[in-house]
Amino acid sequence: MKRVMSRYKATTQRMISIPFPRNHDFIGHKAALDLAEAEFEKGKIIGYAPIVAFHGIPGVGKTQLLIEFAYRHTDKWSIFWVRADSHEILVQEFQKIAENLKIVASPQNAVSAVRQWLQKEAGADWVMIFDNADDISILADFLPLGTNGGTIISSRDPRLGDSIASKAISVGVLSRDESIQLLQRRARLKETTDIETLVDLLGELPLALEQAAAYMRERHISVAQFIKIFRSCPKSRVLSRKLTATRYTNSESVFATISIALKELKANNRLAVELLMVASFFDGQDLSLDLLTGCLNSEESLSSGSEALDLLDALEGLESSALVIRKPQKSSIWIHVLVQAIVLEQLESTGQYDTYLDRALSHLSLKFTEAKDSGTWLDFQPHVLKLLSLYEEQTIAQPCSGPIYDMFYTSLLHLRFIGEHEATLAHARVLATSLVKDAGSHDLRTIRYIRLVGVSYFALANLVEAEKTLKQVVDDVDDWVSSDDQTVLEVSRTERVLGTVYARDGQPVEKLVQAKVMAQKALDLDLSLDNPNPLEIALAREALGHACRELGQKGEAVEQMELALRGYKLSVGANTITHVKGLHNLGAHRRLAGQLDAAEEDLQKALVMVDQVFDFLHFTKPKILSSLAALQYDRGNLAAAAAGFEKVLTLQRTIFDDPLHPQSAKTLLNLGIVYRALADYDRALAKLQGSIKSREAKFGVAHKRTDEAVKVMALVYQDMERNHEAEQLKAKLRERHGEEFLNREVSLCPNLSLNWSAEEHMLYLTNKDYS
Repeated sequence: MKRVMSRYKATTQRMISIPFPRNHDFIGHKAALDLAEAEFEKGKIIGYAPIVAFHGIPGVGKTQLLIEFAYRHTDKWSIFWVRADSHEILVQEFQKIAENLKIVASPQNAVSAVRQWLQKEAGADWVMIFDNADDISILADFLPLGTNGGTIISSRDPRLGDSIASKAISVGVLSRDESIQLLQRRARLKETTDIETLVDLLGELPLALEQAAAYMRERHISVAQFIKIFRSCPKSRVLSRKLTATRYTNSESVFATISIALKELKANNRLAVELLMVASFFDGQDLSLDLLTGCLNSEESLSSGSEALDLLDALEGLESSALVIRKPQKSSIWIHVLVQAIVLEQLESTGQYDTYLDRALSHLSLKFTEAKDSGTWLDFQPHVLKLLSLYEEQTIAQPCSGPIYDMFYTSLLHLRFIGEHEATLAHARVLATSLVKDAGSHDLRTIRYIRLVGVSYFALANLVEAEKTLKQVVDDVDDWVSSDDQTVLEVSRTERVLGTVYARDGQPVEKLVQAKVMAQKALDLDLSLDNPNPLEIALAREALGHACRELGQKGEAVEQMELALRGYKLSVGANTITHVKGLHNLGAHRRLAGQLDAAEEDLQKALVMVDQVFDFLHFTKPKILSSLAALQYDRGNLAAAAAGFEKVLTLQRTIFDDPLHPQSAKTLLNLGIVYRALADYDRALAKLQGSIKSREAKFGVAHKRTDEAVKVMALVYQDMERNHEAEQLKAKLRERHGEEFLNREVSLCPNLSLNWSAEEHMLYLTNKDYS
């Protein structure tokens, strides 16, 4: 890269010294630049010399911000650029300025001579830039005197605003859009796949993005390939690559800038380092000091009788290093993901990682249990998920304690609740495997985790794996005879969940009968207890109702769902998601039983209540709307049904990131059926093609779920008198699934809101944010 040398024009009107070329790919930080401009304008109007300080974490782009600011004003101001890394370097810089300006002064007097010259002879149109002034204690002797000109400083230390600067400006990371733009521009990327994932991994830090772009550009690798390298290799290796001709020190890389700050901190403040190490195990976006300090080893870290002062000193040390950003109004700190990653890597290299991880897990589980009792446990969810990820990555000699497994389980139930089924499945599988190894397959917690794995597979429409997983517990039913009552109940409830999996459209009759038997067995067991749980009884009745529905016993299905709804209202209350789902299911059962007016009343109530329970778009809402659209179809209001299903599809695409999500595939199939009834064949084919594409991706080409949409497509071709195409499709379906599959009547896909487990619903009651 071409390097711009310092140059001083022969005129006294304007002298320019900027040691870097202009960055024509500069992106972002508009607010910081605007604030600096405003402060200089204010100084000019009022008549004072402004001192602006840009401060922020290492790698956030403070030097690049100074470069951009300087080049924007070369047409009206003289620019004096000074390296401020140390006292010695500052003296050398002022000596160079004196030589270039031909100021007669001895080397010892160069600083004072330049300051006097700026005050008396330079005029007012100049700016002195102090770059990398991290030690603010040395600045006072070098700042220009008087009311002429202006000064800009870049530093990690946010205390500049309290001591030196007239305007301190915090420089944050880039926005997501700016980060993506920088990556695409600097890496010369045309692809967009995986860029957001990479931006998240790098925490939108400009220097890290620049390094990643250079790495991909020079090695000719894709974003996906870089992500794989970044996740699998030590950060010290990936993030230590220097960028060519961008700075004049040896701290060009992210790893170097963060490591230097960490090294300085270790030399000056042991407790601050301890805080930073602990903080690196938690989510860094809003980390409360109460949670953080509870993880400290007080015997090693806090001086006897002066804990509060020690802590204040440590926080001041962390803040001045800019390795964290303090939020005094919230008694919390913010720490960048790459700072955390580098700290964790250093802990691993010194053999301290496991000790700190165990300490963080133990303390968080205590705080989580307390918060669960007080209804504020969801505040800890980001920290639980961060520690869960770290736990899964690490091989720990000792298994987790019961409270830690319980904390993870509660957290995963919440993930399932908000529709994060893939993440729930991935975590639950790891923990279930760990529990089987550490506690055995008959352990109470093991059963719960296996059940959660099965439910997650079901939510992802993987019925084969759902059944296989749940049968691990149910098939060992003879082994549970000698187990305690609670374990037997958990097995029975797992059997009830398996029955719900069996009670699906298109299942063989023998499986549907088995589903009813399982649900009835669970119901009988719950009713036989000395202290029966009304919520468990309601869940069993709902499962029984689903089985009856699929067996064509529609009256009994409605009856069981009515009883289940009463149980939900009694156990968890009316204004809860459990009750809303139950009301929706009752409406859906009544619709299938031909009780259309009663069904509509139930569904409309559920629709109103789901908005009262949630202040965000929950995935239950499109399910309720789908049932209402199906009801319009039953009444022959085809245009209203089509409009209803189109609205459902729009909401589903808003909720789910995956365009091929099974719920959307189901709605596309329903739209194909409705548009066929409207004789709008082109639209019907378009919707069916979308459903087939989605189901092929999820289930495979010849799967029954996929071929349900293919069968409707064959019927559309038949209606259009495109008989050859219709017969071709029918022949394939006949070969795959037999004549019975072809002859089965086409009907809209049901869209029920299944309730699964008591602990999941009690969880909602123990958090204030769900009320």
